[in-house]
Amino acid sequence: MRPRPQPDWKSIHEQLQQHRHLTLQLVWEEYRQVRPEGYRYSWFCERYQHWRRHLDVVLRQEHKVGENMFVDWAGATIPVYDAMSGQAWPASLFVSVLGASSYTYAEATSDQQLEAWIQAHIHALEFFGGVPKLAVPDNTKTAVTRACCYDPDLNPTYQEFAMHYGMGVVPARPYRPRDKAKAESAVQVVERWIVAALRNRKFFSLADLNQAIRELLVRLNERPFRKRDGSRASVFHSLEKPALARLPAERFDMSQWSRATVNVLARPCDLPHSSPTFSFFFRVRTRWPRQRSLPRRF
Repeated sequence: MRPRPQPDWKSIHEQLQQHRHLTLQLVWEEYRQVRPEGYRYSWFCERYQHWRRHLDVVLRQEHKVGENMFVDWAGATIPVYDAMSGQAWPASLFVSVLGASSYTYAEATSDQQLEAWIQAHIHALEFFGGVPKLAVPDNTKTAVTRACCYDPDLNPTYQEFAMHYGMGVVPARPYRPRDKAKAESAVQVVERWIVAALRNRKFFSLADLNQAIRELLVRLNERPFRKRDGSRASVFHSLEKPALARLPAERFDMSQWSRATVNVLARPCDLPHSSPTFSFFFRVRTRWPRQRSLPRRF
């Protein structure tokens, strides 16, 4: 008996990643049109799953191209020295990775506050040259004000940032490590190939440190995969980058939200009914309103 023709599993896998609505059923039907003597559907699916099991472990959780950007703070820090005193302070490390290609971005920041968080996101999107559909952060305070498995409360400024770029935000669920597996893997890779590589170098400014990180990022993203052809960079440029949305014409304007204090001791009977203060009193007397500071452009 003549052996049945083997489909091009690699090409099929790339097509399934690139086209979110493509199914194995349709791929099999197209395969049988070209190879009528080929596998039946059940065997086709079984052979494909067998081929996938030989891929790198990272690929076992499927990610559609242009869909997810995972973001997190690394646990490791990098010392930056004061040129005058010689004292060192720890620079935090922001890591971002695209789901389908594992194309990675990293940036050192002075702290892990909201401004550094938003600014690092902006730089990551500009590094990728486009906007994915979703950002997937951990439940860090700069992203989430109230963690919840189903309906978390986002930081208002972070939510405005996502709306400006036309991107959704879906925080990883608490106690669901699989939700943030891609981010944790990227953090581990950055710590091994960037933080460790810079261990013997001394930096006196954040700009110099980030320049060194950028140089190592090129090497990291161009490193060949171990168990399949290509690299993070090649998969990104061939598959993921074309699926990203365009960047907006202007950068996001940073705003800070805070709770305002209202003088609830004023009696509404002392105010005319047409006064804006009168209606404001009744709107806010049972809750604290939020106020927005002037925007800050990066």
